[in-house]
Amino acid sequence: MSDTEGSLGRIWRQLSQNAVIMTMIASLTLLWPAVMNGGAFWFPDTSSYVRGADAAVMFVSGIETEWSDRLVKIGADAPQAASPGDAASAAGADSASDVELRPERPVLLGRSIYYGFLLYLPLVIGGEWLAILLQALIVGGAITWCLRTVLKEHRPEMTGKAPWALPLLAIFTPASFYACMLMPDIYAGVLIAMLATIVVYWNSLSKSEKWMMAAFSAALVTFHTVHLLLVAGVTGLAVLFALSASKNRLRPALLGLCLIATGMIASSVFSSAIQYSLKQPPIGPPFLTARMMDSCPGLGFLDEKCSAASLAGSEALAPSDYALCAHRAKLPLPSDDFLWSYAQGKGLFQLLPPDQQRQVASEDKRLFLAIAFSDPLGFVGASLKSTFTQLSQFGMPNFNYSAGNRAGFADKLPDAMAQNLAASRAANGTNPERLIGAIALFSTLAALAFGLFTLTPRGKPSDTASTHIRYWAILIVGGVLANAAITGALSGPHDRYQMRLIWLIPMAAWACWAYFRIGLAPHSNSSAAKDKRA
Repeated sequence: MSDTEGSLGRIWRQLSQNAVIMTMIASLTLLWPAVMNGGAFWFPDTSSYVRGADAAVMFVSGIETEWSDRLVKIGADAPQAASPGDAASAAGADSASDVELRPERPVLLGRSIYYGFLLYLPLVIGGEWLAILLQALIVGGAITWCLRTVLKEHRPEMTGKAPWALPLLAIFTPASFYACMLMPDIYAGVLIAMLATIVVYWNSLSKSEKWMMAAFSAALVTFHTVHLLLVAGVTGLAVLFALSASKNRLRPALLGLCLIATGMIASSVFSSAIQYSLKQPPIGPPFLTARMMDSCPGLGFLDEKCSAASLAGSEALAPSDYALCAHRAKLPLPSDDFLWSYAQGKGLFQLLPPDQQRQVASEDKRLFLAIAFSDPLGFVGASLKSTFTQLSQFGMPNFNYSAGNRAGFADKLPDAMAQNLAASRAANGTNPERLIGAIALFSTLAALAFGLFTLTPRGKPSDTASTHIRYWAILIVGGVLANAAITGALSGPHDRYQMRLIWLIPMAAWACWAYFRIGLAPHSNSSAAKDKRA
């Protein structure tokens, strides 16, 4: 028995010395919510990401999958809809009859095809478990790299403990739930952590690390439009620190500008591809307009600017009218209902014909800015209120499905996946969402209190390393605040917008604990020890 225990101990010690293996093992702890639930967590938008990637594969190769059923074939000899399993015959028919593929509805911007491929490939190859396993490994690897980089500057032997932050984050924060959700939400926090780490520890990174982490961050930027704004917020804060501290930090801080350019180019490439394939550009959902149409400033602006004929319901709009003037009688509407509801009397944008959708979308930024400048104080006040409201959101409503969501999943998902989803705890409303939310609130407040205590110099001189970790922690918190301002003010407060990245606060607190637990001003202590030996 002792020999067996000794062999197991030796194997474990060998494994624990391999950073990659330990990170992979620790990353598996992020999957516990999916094990409890009986499968991955889905969101109403998930199918849009997957079908976008599937459509691209179908257009290029003719290969059909179970996700191809929403593509309509247009041609003399073409059936009305693609049916999985006959890719070869479909390709032949296309070449013989000039059959064209068209989605059932206009293509919308905001559902990143780049993230769609990250879901599409594992879903097609191995199903939802492979998809969330891949996501957990990516998230766990990125978090561990950030923590190892932070600790490496202080004392290299501490870096081996970095993977053990993952089980703590998995249990005490919502990170594991969002890692198991088939959405790009979890990557908002990962991107903030990556950017903060690259900016602060630029001089500590090898050339290969700089290239790989910059490329990884650039990929994350393409996953969602909000990621561009988050990068802008963190970059702005980093530049302020660089200008006030030392100019050698300015160059890595400007990495954010390169990431923003990457995201814009990726979006432009996608739009151009849709324009080339479908002979019409994708439609950008009017998020900004929707946000303004559930509040008094926006409605008052329309009442003032729209002509009497348009407000009376006339279809003949005056040249100065906005497209939304013809629908003033349906307002106000909550932003989510405005954008996504198909119910008569409850939705608006999804019920419009494609040409009117394009017109409303084309006026989105112009109308938003006009409303903001018409009442700047009211706009700023409403934005601040929404930001603070967003910071108070600690619920987990997306992990128990509503009746409407269950019906939507049954319609949107392939049969086998829909059946698995119907048997999950989320579909039956039995996941402990209130408990998880309460634990997340407690861990966040405790981490903030610990961080304030730990990061305050308390009269002791700060060395370079401790200054770096303080700078890093401030950028992390700044990213969380930027997220609240962006999502709360521009989209409306939602629990999901905050909970998907609130784990950043406990993560930063863990790094500070691991860093400072072996003594404040450690380099000074080391120097004193050397002096004594001398």
